[in-house]
Amino acid sequence: MALKANELKRGQALIWENHLQVVIGTEHVKPGKGPAYIQVKMKNVTTGTIKINRINSSDKIDVVNIDKRSMQFLFDSSGQGKGPWVFMDNETYDQIEMAEDIVDIDQCQWLKDGLEVLVMVFENKPLGIELP
Repeated sequence: MALKANELKRGQALIWENHLQVVIGTEHVKPGKGPAYIQVKMKNVTTGTIKINRINSSDKIDVVNIDKRSMQFLFDSSGQGKGPWVFMDNETYDQIEMAEDIVDIDQCQWLKDGLEVLVMVFENKPLGIELP
């Protein structure tokens, strides 16, 4: 789905420079000289780097849909809080393991047995979790 750059909102996912990015913030800038542009702060999902990009206000951006699935945290495979962490899909009862590159180290301290979390999935690959 294509949107104009000035319609981008926080939390939307898009393909930018051949990488999946999530919009962290946007700012509409109208300089004294030249055309207006949108300054978009994006986080690369695969590498975790954050970058600010300038996009022309009239440019079209392809936005992708990220599924959010409700999953239950089961246990830590290592038993030491280092992961991989095992989650169960509440609808299909499938279990998946997520390594430390997917689950943020700050988030893993809040994981308790039976906790319901939202897992962000793109093309059947888990991208991260949202704690309640």
